Amino acid sequence: MTDAVQPSGGRVRTPRPPLTPAHILAWADQHFAVCGRWPTVRSGAIPGQPGETWCGVDVALRHGRRGRWPTTACGRVCGAEGETWLGIDRALRDQSRIACPYPGLRRLLEVERGARYQNKAWVLSPELILAWADGHFDRSGGWPVIRSGPIREAAGLSWWAVDGALRYGRHGLPGGSSLSRLIRQFRPAPRTRPTVQLRSVPGVGQRPHPQHPPTSR
Repeated sequence: MTDAVQPSGGRVRTPRPPLTPAHILAWADQHFAVCGRWPTVRSGAIPGQPGETWCGVDVALRHGRRGRWPTTACGRVCGAEGETWLGIDRALRDQSRIACPYPGLRRLLEVERGARYQNKAWVLSPELILAWADGHFDRSGGWPVIRSGPIREAAGLSWWAVDGALRYGRHGLPGGSSLSRLIRQFRPAPRTRPTVQLRSVPGVGQRPHPQHPPTSR
């Protein structure tokens, strides 16, 4: 982020432009040509790029910041002749050319790539939360609690936030509930993963018992 001076004399932080692999590699080539070695996080400021540092670039790459996911307004799809992002979004919504469980381009990228869009306003329902809870159980073997962290199927949303929405009536919920109460109410029976039956294995120094055929009387 960079600072811009307001007419009143204060400063407002303005977003930096998106980074692209081509930009970063071009800067790295320039660094190598001048210094004879590739840049690291300790290489300091990037010459000719006001406000840019190699440490900042590394952070952006590690945490997926300053990138730009495609939207329906992005026009043509690079490398796919005749395709547009708007056309792909429509195909996802009406299932005309592809069978996909996600209704639209944005939802597909949120679930499958963890894309985060600004001003994302989740509209929650008990059924949706329980579906996420089922997925959490299948992956971890236990039901989610408020400290279970981010929800894999809901980019930018955590179980703590879902519990708050259930309690205080946010994101379209009426309030007066909680995450633990919802799970107790609609998932009361304990779920267990199937166990694998293993045959007993003789210990060290033990001989297996011989298998005798059944005797007829």
